[in-house]
Amino acid sequence: MAVGRRPCGGNLRFGRLEGAQDLAHGGRGKALGEAILYSNTAFSGAIAIWLFNTLASVLRGSGDMKVPSVIGLLAARAQIATGGTLGLGLGPVRRLGMIGVGLGQVVAFGLGALYLFWYLLTILIFTGLVTQFGTAALAGYGIGARLEFLLIPVAFSIGVASVPMVGMAFGAKDVVRDRRVAGIAASLAAAALGVIGGIVVVVPDAWSTLFTSDPAVIAAAREYLIAAGAGFPFFGFGLCLYFASQGSGKVLGPVIAGAIRLVMVALGGWWLAATAAESWTLFALAGAAMAVYGISTGLLVRATRWDARARVAARS
Repeated sequence: MAVGRRPCGGNLRFGRLEGAQDLAHGGRGKALGEAILYSNTAFSGAIAIWLFNTLASVLRGSGDMKVPSVIGLLAARAQIATGGTLGLGLGPVRRLGMIGVGLGQVVAFGLGALYLFWYLLTILIFTGLVTQFGTAALAGYGIGARLEFLLIPVAFSIGVASVPMVGMAFGAKDVVRDRRVAGIAASLAAAALGVIGGIVVVVPDAWSTLFTSDPAVIAAAREYLIAAGAGFPFFGFGLCLYFASQGSGKVLGPVIAGAIRLVMVALGGWWLAATAAESWTLFALAGAAMAVYGISTGLLVRATRWDARARVAARS
């Protein structure tokens, strides 16, 4: 080998170490540097991705396939939107390059993990409370909860369709149109779930008798469906508005509303169980918590200034 000739895969200073690093990453120079920036950012938040998949597996193991699938699809779309915005620097957002692309993955799956944790915690708390009212009440609640699982994709389909429309209006700084789209979508979801809720309130046995013929279980399911059915439109309104708010990047209000519902179910259910109340009071609490969730989501979203980003851009 001629004197001063550059070794393959490295340089005279770093020798084999840099050559091995280039080979392991499949690139060198600027490409290798960008890949390291992305991997350092993504792997620093790998716990969020791991937690998301763990919680999704727990829900699938419990028989709920829809919620993990829906939230997984939403997280993937949020990753594309967030990573693209941060990586390319769209609008007033500063361009972060590959660091922004990595942050998009961490943020999207981190929010997804938080939602799954909140959802799973709500189910576990309420199920634990229902068990204290006997096996018939627990079975009746399980029958009613199956219907709730079917309602989530309905609200999701409307909410996720509104995300790009809200995002476009938000990017164009058209706040009036932004809020109108979110309001129409949430109202449509409330109407769709309200129709279903109205049917189960009037004829609850039409659903529960598909799964059992036990009179005690049917009676418990009837109590739950009548109480929860009245809260379905509020649940649809709040859930759809949560999805729509993602188009504006302002999701703190819906998250707080979800926390309010969780605390209401946990504390109210504990008090009812401690005072030996009847099972229908716990089911009524579930319906009331849905109503509080929908109303508080609407109020908190209305109080959030979606035009803050536009005003900052205008001043700059």
